[in-house]
Amino acid sequence: MNNSKQTCLQPNGKEIPVTIENVNEYITEVLDSIIGKGVAIQVKAFREGFSKVFPIADLRAFSADELVMLFGNSDEDWSIESMLLFVYKPRDPFSYTYSSSF
Repeated sequence: MNNSKQTCLQPNGKEIPVTIENVNEYITEVLDSIIGKGVAIQVKAFREGFSKVFPIADLRAFSADELVMLFGNSDEDWSIESMLLFVYKPRDPFSYTYSSSF
């Protein structure tokens, strides 16, 4: 049984062929549908649930090192500089960036 859902990436998208001229736009739209809009509901639900235990706004009072001490000892780098290296930085203005909010 196939439960996959087909959605258009843009209005009348089914009618627009992917060409060498628009392939970058197509890739950006696909990525946004998977890692942008595609997970926005789950991220929002996580933030709301986490905030019930520990309000996310209150986390701003802590440094990355203090958060690691609070929530687990890890060798991972949670600094702002490190996080910004992994933020999706799109080529179009409609995708999420590090300054986007949910």
